Amino acid sequence: MTSKAEYYDIASNVWKNLTDLPEAFISPGLCEFYTASKAYLYSFGGLQRGLKNDVTLLSQIYRLDLSNLDEGWKVLPISLPTACCDSGVL
Repeated sequence: MTSKAEYYDIASNVWKNLTDLPEAFISPGLCEFYTASKAYLYSFGGLQRGLKNDVTLLSQIYRLDLSNLDEGWKVLPISLPTACCDSGVL
């Protein structure tokens, strides 16, 4: 489990770091969304390991403003209707 996030820069052929997520988890669904002036990366759900090695599916939705990485990931005030991981997102 990790709170690290990276992206692949095609132009430089290098993986680069993004702002860390608020908590450590794996296997979220990810989706980019563009408006006329902004670009966002959304993270949906995921899988988290507890203190007793138990596994929990997550329903949180996080958003990262790609035009202002200093703001970090924001937890949205809504969540998925069903907790999930490895979900397809369009």
